[in-house]
Amino acid sequence: MEIKDYSSMLIVMDQGIGNMIDLTPALRVLKQLKPDLQITVLGRQPALQIVEKTEFVDKVLTEPDGSKYDIGILAIWWNYTVGQYTQQVVDSCKEVFQLDYRTIDKPEWWVYLEIPRLFGWTGDLAEPFCYIKEPAAIYIDPERVNIAIADTAAKASQNKRWPYFPDLVNALIANDHNVILVGSDAEAREIQVDKMPASVINCLGRLSVPETGYLLSQCDYVVGNDCGIAQMGAIFNVPTIMIFGPTYVPKNYPLGKNVKVVRHTIDCAPCQYTDKWQNCQDWQCMKQVTLEDVLRALQEI
Repeated sequence: MEIKDYSSMLIVMDQGIGNMIDLTPALRVLKQLKPDLQITVLGRQPALQIVEKTEFVDKVLTEPDGSKYDIGILAIWWNYTVGQYTQQVVDSCKEVFQLDYRTIDKPEWWVYLEIPRLFGWTGDLAEPFCYIKEPAAIYIDPERVNIAIADTAAKASQNKRWPYFPDLVNALIANDHNVILVGSDAEAREIQVDKMPASVINCLGRLSVPETGYLLSQCDYVVGNDCGIAQMGAIFNVPTIMIFGPTYVPKNYPLGKNVKVVRHTIDCAPCQYTDKWQNCQDWQCMKQVTLEDVLRALQEI
């Protein structure tokens, strides 16, 4: 396959913020290989906000719009939510290629680089990207340590959530840190902010993805579970603590140069891609990560 033979490409990436961030190095490389290649990304919101205003993506879609493409690339998760568009996607592309992800010991961004590898690329990893936009309100306190807290997870991945974030918030505020809660409308409905000190800065459900990215880029630290927001902090090289439990660290380890993983060794973890992932209701892999573990990680990073 030679990229010069293609003028348009559809890439289907229908998952979350972290997955889209992991795709961005491959998108950058494709534009470097062929600057006039028209790249369309079919996905879902809010993850599309990562790439919808970039120089290496020409169009984003949440559903097929009838356009035709020389080649379609189906990313590893594509059939989870847009499987309903399978025939439309296939019919819109002269060729279709599906990435095959059969390993758990390589990061997801490495798999997405298989796209430019199809066209003979053998270069170095390109920088990840996240479109950012300064929010109207200012939440950063220049006189204090600013720490963003991301207690987020998709509905089907609640087992990734660490139960002691409220205790962490209390401990950080007791040490005069400026603590900012970031997340979506879903977290705004779920997290009991009223049980936290009044001085906590509640941005849950109030910022777009680009605005959240800007806020994270200005923070001194980011603390989160295995989630897209924590991965956003990591790509800005903000010191980032990620708390892992049931998911595979090598697969989900974020791009970034200043990341510290906190996890508790337990025989049944990680259980991602096993029956236990769906069936377990006692998430000891997360419960056994203590407040002291996370506070220590913040001191060490």
